[in-house]
Amino acid sequence: MKHCREFVKGHHENVPVQLTPRLAVCRTPKVASLLIRSVAVAIATNQTFRPLSNKQYEEMKLATPESLISSTRLMFTRHPITRITAGWIQMQHTRDEPSFFKFISTILHKRYDPYCQKFEETTDGTYQHVLPAQHCRCGIPCGWNYTFYKIEERNIKAVLSRFVNKKQLPTQYVNRKIPSYMSKLLSHRVITFLNNMTVIEQDLLGYSKFMTEKYIYYNTFKS
Repeated sequence: MKHCREFVKGHHENVPVQLTPRLAVCRTPKVASLLIRSVAVAIATNQTFRPLSNKQYEEMKLATPESLISSTRLMFTRHPITRITAGWIQMQHTRDEPSFFKFISTILHKRYDPYCQKFEETTDGTYQHVLPAQHCRCGIPCGWNYTFYKIEERNIKAVLSRFVNKKQLPTQYVNRKIPSYMSKLLSHRVITFLNNMTVIEQDLLGYSKFMTEKYIYYNTFKS
């Protein structure tokens, strides 16, 4: 693929962060990316963890194809449907998007590419909260292997604590239910459409078809 050694030229959120010389983490917006960025800044500045806001873009070290070779590579994943839903809600804060179903059926459906061929289109920063598919990020289509951890099943702080000084991690980490304003968006029509659209991504990441009762939790943190 053209972008196999050029994935760093996409939107910066598509580039793994080099937390330590031997640890690289692939970030995905709406999959604890703010936590990972906050940890990266704490490590880079040798300071105690503090949560950054979404508007803070402090300096941190990004991975390169060369640094990935000698690194343990981790990626946290989220069920594609809850990630897309959370991403659309985030986008609502910055511009007037159409209704959720209209967005996924007319705009997202045309841009979403489970075969990871539309690199330039899916790494457009405008849609970073919903695109590209998680398995199309961080050089994965080019053969970079990552160890995947589902945030619905694993505690991110516990995973990172194996590699990172505890002072550079949040002191409290909680597991919360999806808020009602999100679950209300997940109608039968929406779930059916997104299950069909994301079936390849779900399969590659080890998820089953979305059921509200199974994927109602997400992870967040407190300082």
